[in-house]
Amino acid sequence: MNIQFENRYFASNQMLSEYVHKIICRKLKLAGIIISAVNLALLIFTLHNNGDALSLVLGLCVLTGLLVVIFVPILTLKQFKESNRRIHNDKISQSVIRFGDNISISEGTFSLSIEYSQILKTYILKHSYVLMFGKNNGILVDPKHFTIGNADDFIGFIESKMKYSKQSD
Repeated sequence: MNIQFENRYFASNQMLSEYVHKIICRKLKLAGIIISAVNLALLIFTLHNNGDALSLVLGLCVLTGLLVVIFVPILTLKQFKESNRRIHNDKISQSVIRFGDNISISEGTFSLSIEYSQILKTYILKHSYVLMFGKNNGILVDPKHFTIGNADDFIGFIESKMKYSKQSD
């Protein structure tokens, strides 16, 4: 396998938090905010029209929506870390991602290999790059920890691989 890029890192809390908040829970947070805003508008309308019983229900809906927006990402991150801990038997493992003919990921005893054509979307975040290969499955790449290649060349490389693999399907 001709390795063109290699990335080695220990996942930081910043990387995981960013992944959960900005990718995994993004749609849920947006829906919670929209639902809370609609319920808040209805609450204000009913308060002006003396709808006391309905106001209580709408107030609870606003509160529930806001609690979802605040706490679901926190709980998701906690669950994500707990799952990682169980997979690696309480050991902190280095992630090693190699980009050659395909993408090879290894982390402790866990390993996975995927094709470039499986990458659906890429995200460039503050602390990581994320290559999504499912709705909630992504490969985190630390832009500061390339041992082969560099972050500047990586984005162009991955985008060209994605375009090439999509055209050849």
